Amino acid sequence: MAYLFRCTAKQNVCSKVPKGTTVQVVKQWDMKPGTEDIRAAIKQQLGIEFKEMFSASYFNIEKIK
Repeated sequence: MAYLFRCTAKQNVCSKVPKGTTVQVVKQWDMKPGTEDIRAAIKQQLGIEFKEMFSASYFNIEKIK
């Protein structure tokens, strides 16, 4: 079963993603997405790539379904 998470930036992320930006992450397991999951979603949905490091704690993560 797949799970959907909404990840909303709590602050500006690496000056590329502004506060309030939301991406959706689909995961196979019922575990909150990590940094790599969020990074992949940002690249796929917004076309933004990061070389800088950031933490998943920069995002509010809500399980949708």
